[in-house]
Amino acid sequence: MSNVFSGLFGGDSRISGRTLLRTLGVGAISAPVASSLGASAFAQGGCRDGYGQPQGPCTLTKEVATDPITPVFEPTGWKTVGLDHITFEVADYRKEAAFYVALMGWTLRSDDGQQAILDMGPWGSTVFRQAGGGTAVKSFAWAIDPWNDRAVEAALRKRGMTPVTDWLKGDQLGWQGKWGTTYATNLRLVMPQMTLQQWLKYARTMEPRPPMPWFNVRAMNDRDLSAIYWFVKDLGPAGQPAPAYVPPGQQPKGPAVKFP
Repeated sequence: MSNVFSGLFGGDSRISGRTLLRTLGVGAISAPVASSLGASAFAQGGCRDGYGQPQGPCTLTKEVATDPITPVFEPTGWKTVGLDHITFEVADYRKEAAFYVALMGWTLRSDDGQQAILDMGPWGSTVFRQAGGGTAVKSFAWAIDPWNDRAVEAALRKRGMTPVTDWLKGDQLGWQGKWGTTYATNLRLVMPQMTLQQWLKYARTMEPRPPMPWFNVRAMNDRDLSAIYWFVKDLGPAGQPAPAYVPPGQQPKGPAVKFP
């Protein structure tokens, strides 16, 4: 079986520690912990144990519960065979990591001072990343079968999706106006050279040339800026540097969109 994860960038889904347990499918833990979490921690699966239960977790009939969901596009034929990883942003990543090591028996793979990666047995990993505020799911990735780089890329593009491998690599297309000609920066090459603190400082003070909407970046809170930083860093370096800035009065060598 050929397993390679297909990355999916998650939303900013804030969850509590209790919900995290339910999200990861905790099925059996000790009585004291079960008491502290409440019965809801064990209401897994909904209709897994049968349909039409008046007093049970599934009151739906089988016909209603299994009514087919209309696909949004042609099925790919892929089969999900595992969870590669799930990433959480938390207020105290070491505390969270220690909690799940003790509770769930997860093992520490690495701790770089900003995030801890824990292996959940042989079937996946969890990343706990330092961030302010509450807990949020930031990204997750599944392992699929069959895997073929080109076939997967073609299937995604056919359905109007850009493969993650092509994200944030900048552009060779220029944007020309009274300020000269500017180009979208290849963040995949620039941001890995910064620490998180350097990126936060840069994002708060930068004022690049048009048409970059730098004011929108400045308006983001540290949590969102941190999420951007880690996401780009996780993607890894790729692509080529953007063309150099061209001053006013000079013509760019490649194509450019001209502003009045």
